[in-house]
This record gives sequence, C-alpha cells and structure tokens, in this order.
Amino acid sequence: TWSSRQDHVINTYHPKLIQAGDVTLYLQIGAYKSKENAKTIGSKVSEITGKPYRVEFKSGPVPLYRVQIGPIKGVAENDKITNLLIKNGY
Repeated sequence: TWSSRQDHVINTYHPKLIQAGDVTLYLQIGAYKSKENAKTIGSKVSEITGKPYRVEFKSGPVPLYRVQIGPIKGVAENDKITNLLIKNGY
C-alpha cells in the first residue's frame, strides 16, 4: 500500500466506504501541486462518473495532492470508469 505516516486524507467527499474484504479500492486520477486544482479536477471527474472523490496530501520532496475516486467495487467497475473518463478527455 502507499499509506504511511506522511500520507493523510485532507478531505473526503463521501463518508461511507464500501469494503471489499479488507481492501477499499480507489482509482487515482492525478496528482497536483495545488490543492485547489486537485479539488477542481475531483469535482469534474465525480460529476462524470457519479463516484465520490477524495484528495489526499502526500508530503515529500515534491508535496502533492492526489485525486482519487471511489470506492471501486472491482476490476470490471474500474474498467468501466476508466473508459468513461477516457471518452471525456481524462
């Protein structure tokens, strides 16, 4: 997993998580230097997919705000969402 003490969710836009065993799956859309840009992209992608998004902060040499949508229920749903995003220019 990519979780560590330096990673933390700065904003979760959907309070309920669907657990798949002990794993909750999210599709990462991108990583941005600006929190505002990350939230803008997250909002647009959420509108397209109908899935909630979250923005996570990752500290390090280059601090980043990662945009993720989910939870994703499995490979088939991931593929469907990925194809939808590609059709919409993401």
